[in-house]
Amino acid sequence: MTRWKPPHPARSTPPPAHCPNGRPYRTAALAAAALIPGYGNPHLTPTACQCCRGWHNQPPKEHP
Repeated sequence: MTRWKPPHPARSTPPPAHCPNGRPYRTAALAAAALIPGYGNPHLTPTACQCCRGWHNQPPKEHP
């Protein structure tokens, strides 16, 4: 008797890891659109995250 094989291969990509910076946006345009003028911190800018490869709204990093 043969084993049943599913019609598609098993999932090969791991689920997204939890990012310590919060929930990411997919693109810079979506991160920028989330910054509503007049609400929240006006100094936030869309920043690429190296951890999750997404985008977060963070304050700009100051140079030492």
